Amino acid sequence: MFRSLTRLVPLMGCVYLIGCSPAKPISAAFDIPVTFTPAASASLKAAGAQAVIEVLYTGQPTEAAKPIANESGLIEMGEDLATLDGTSQTAHITGNGFDPEHLGAIAGQKVTVNVRAYSDNTHLDALIKCTPISLSLDAAQAKPQAIRCDAA
Repeated sequence: MFRSLTRLVPLMGCVYLIGCSPAKPISAAFDIPVTFTPAASASLKAAGAQAVIEVLYTGQPTEAAKPIANESGLIEMGEDLATLDGTSQTAHITGNGFDPEHLGAIAGQKVTVNVRAYSDNTHLDALIKCTPISLSLDAAQAKPQAIRCDAA
């Protein structure tokens, strides 16, 4: 009986203190079509650089979970990175960086993906400028949103 209680008590604390529930399996994988203008492709190629696609998983906290939100007032759920060579293609985001630990702390369990792209040459000036996107994970999986990159 003691063993059962030691499993139940932390779960009860989770449910009642921050409003989370045991995480159900969720896939965070999706695709992002990325288009590079000829100038963006040439800029990356000339510098020997690649484009980095960065995905941040976040969500609005429930009222009870606000104490664990970040400085922007969001619950962080991980990040994924993909690299592209500067040719227009679809980036597959595996979802491996998504951590469902706080899924129950997100209002309606609605995960938001914030996607931006940039050149991997952090020691140089930006080579490309790309349109960032922010949408629900469900929307990203249902209908891929494109990112367009041009030379900076």
